[in-house]
Amino acid sequence: MKTKNLVQNIYKMTPLQQGMLFHTMYEDRSAYLAQHYFGLAGELEIRYFERSLNEVIERYDILRTIFRKNKTDQYVQIVLRERKLKVYFNDLSRMDKQEQDEIWNAYRRSDRETGFDLTKDLLMRVAVFQTGPSRFEVLWSHHHILMDGWCLSTIISETMQLYQSFVKGAEAVLDPVIPYSQYIKWLDGQDERVAAEYWKSYLSEYDEQVFIVKEDYSGKKGETKKSVFTLSRQDTRSLQELARYHNVTLNVLIQCLWGVLLQKYNGVRDVVFGTVVSGRPPQIKGIESMVGLFINTIPVRISCEPSESFVELLTKVQQASTEANKYDYYPLYEIQALSSIKQGLINNIVVFENYPVTKEIENAAADVSALSIIDANV
Repeated sequence: MKTKNLVQNIYKMTPLQQGMLFHTMYEDRSAYLAQHYFGLAGELEIRYFERSLNEVIERYDILRTIFRKNKTDQYVQIVLRERKLKVYFNDLSRMDKQEQDEIWNAYRRSDRETGFDLTKDLLMRVAVFQTGPSRFEVLWSHHHILMDGWCLSTIISETMQLYQSFVKGAEAVLDPVIPYSQYIKWLDGQDERVAAEYWKSYLSEYDEQVFIVKEDYSGKKGETKKSVFTLSRQDTRSLQELARYHNVTLNVLIQCLWGVLLQKYNGVRDVVFGTVVSGRPPQIKGIESMVGLFINTIPVRISCEPSESFVELLTKVQQASTEANKYDYYPLYEIQALSSIKQGLINNIVVFENYPVTKEIENAAADVSALSIIDANV
């Protein structure tokens, strides 16, 4: 078969995809490799599980996509007509827990170090380890350039629905797929000049660099340090009630709290930090179920006068957030270029996730006979 017959579609990359491609190809092959793992309790038929995964890959163009240069030396997305995934399977059920953990952890490390070649690889891998008579551990890896976390529940839910149909010899009824190319088409239709003017005005006269107070940490490149704390149910309810009472979102309330904290730490009244947005334009029909990469990072500016109350700040930031939603597709590197401090604009990011991806994944197999998803870690 000629090469051109292997290609289904070619279209441009999004700005965020371009950034991920650069870091992966020129800095770290394992960059943006996302690993998700969960347990399966019950009887798992590997052949049907693999078949289900390949059916999902066939349904979604983005899962059959590679990234190469075109004739004008520009990287583009190339959708191939067919890609096949082979599930790696290892039966560890006769080993003790310590041996199982050693093999599992070694495989995860190796999987991350292997990374992906964006120019030719199927950018998704699945490995299954049997750890008991009715217990399986699944490692699901993919490159972030394909999709964001919001897509996981859709992909896994459809995989389990297909699995059930194959086991029962029935036909799964799934919703029609809206291709990622529809989003690319929408992106092409946006007025970048208007977006640039908005962000330039939004950041006008801002020249501060703000930092988080943190202890020194020296580690290897790529290593991270984590601090975790949990709000009580009562505190959470109080914040929700406060946001509801003043007609603002909980996200905006958290942003204001973080902004005031940064102001106190840095002794200023005007701060900017980043926030991650879902980036799914409501103008596109069926956008919530579309699979692809939509998220983006945009700046949030929290500025207030000494006489301004916190409630007034909430209202102002909510209004600004609503306006910013119209232009949240604009590339962060372009937004930074519009500010006086360029790459120094953002050095901390607030990510507010109110979509229970883990719970959705665990519910994905709820209707599948004799099989359930447990201990999902995404």
